[in-house]
Amino acid sequence: MSDEIIKIPVNKKRFPMLFVVGIAFTFITVLILRSGVISSYYDDVTGRIMDSLVLIIPLFYTSAGLIDFLKTQFDDDAGFYITPAGINDNISIVSCGKIAWNEIAGVEVIKVLNTSVLRINLVNPVEVIKRQPFLKRRMFMRTAQRGKSPIVISEKRIEYDIFALKNIIASRLAQ
Repeated sequence: MSDEIIKIPVNKKRFPMLFVVGIAFTFITVLILRSGVISSYYDDVTGRIMDSLVLIIPLFYTSAGLIDFLKTQFDDDAGFYITPAGINDNISIVSCGKIAWNEIAGVEVIKVLNTSVLRINLVNPVEVIKRQPFLKRRMFMRTAQRGKSPIVISEKRIEYDIFALKNIIASRLAQ
């Protein structure tokens, strides 16, 4: 097995879509809350509490989008690493981290909404998911249910040919 470490860089030119959509969603939510649609069903204090609870969701997504964008732009370690021990997915704030070669069952490129996505299939996805913090675990469970694997990398997230990356990982698995 090769001793070299290959770093696949993140795409720093990628548009921060989640952040922008989060801002728009937050703005629309604030407009709806200002109209009094939700709070009109409750007394003054309860209405304010309900408004605050409704606003938490778009603020969470906006914050997550901003943090992910900042990580992509300013974290020098952000990237996808192929090492002698396995892979290290550190592309975004919801990356899975280190995965040993013996945990990887295979790799394939699939099309999702006209975008090529690298899917890394795991021998036991549940074990990898269990190692993640609570919020990541929830997201990975949903991803695994929809696409068989919690580890998916969009061609838009990296500055590297997705098919070349698939071939590198497949060749390391074959060794």
